[in-house]
Amino acid sequence: MQAAFEPYYKESARLERVIAATRDPRVGSGPAASLAGALDGELAAVDARLAQPGLDADQRLALWRERVDLLRTSAELESQLRLLAAEGDALDGALVRVD
Repeated sequence: MQAAFEPYYKESARLERVIAATRDPRVGSGPAASLAGALDGELAAVDARLAQPGLDADQRLALWRERVDLLRTSAELESQLRLLAAEGDALDGALVRVD
């Protein structure tokens, strides 16, 4: 069963490196910082659940999948923020109402 976890361990480590390389507190806006903070909070909650004793293999695997999904979302956000900054833009926090 350990082999089932390996792709998630590797992808998690890769995405953490991507986030570390792309995250720049000088790039962004209030809404961007809020989104990044929310993702970091969700990731911390997953990590806390992973640290709990007594999880069976299926529960651990589901949490690792969730962790990788959150890291992908975070990496996409950070990459998008860098792209916006390169274009002289920032994430707009305006709400849109669609009727």
